Amino acid sequence: LDLLLADSPLHKEALAHAVAAPWQAKSLKIVRPAHLGAMKVQAFAGRRDETKQKTDRADVLGLLAGEKTTEAAIRDVLTRHRPDLLPALDTILAS
Repeated sequence: LDLLLADSPLHKEALAHAVAAPWQAKSLKIVRPAHLGAMKVQAFAGRRDETKQKTDRADVLGLLAGEKTTEAAIRDVLTRHRPDLLPALDTILAS
């Protein structure tokens, strides 16, 4: 469970498109897989710690392998909000 302040256009859109889910008598907003993938690419690109980078890479690849989202959907979110991160997505996919 991660908590994040929606202070960027990417995070605001992720929250706006999130789905509500019950958790311990509360309602949480769960971001959709394409937005989560884009956020994981953002985390990957900003990390210096290789172990955490590997976790972010595995998370993106896991979303794709589990058919939770598609490369095209993640690219679409990144293109709208963080086109500078498209090379980071390419790096993740090349590994």
